[in-house]
Amino acid sequence: MEPPPTLQAIVRQKIRQYFPDSMLDHLGLPPSIVTFLRFKPSFACSGSCLSRSESSTLTMRSSSLDLL
Repeated sequence: MEPPPTLQAIVRQKIRQYFPDSMLDHLGLPPSIVTFLRFKPSFACSGSCLSRSESSTLTMRSSSLDLL
């Protein structure tokens, strides 16, 4: 189950729903918030961003299987 979105993510989503990009400069928000609202993350790593620790995890084997 995915964790619920943060309050910051919910507020960002609502502002982006109600105000077009051209209006963000006229809302009276600090420049850092406007930059945050305009940020569009890219999730296009297609698996190449996985860390090596995830790919080299040792698999534990049960010794009871060796008795069969």
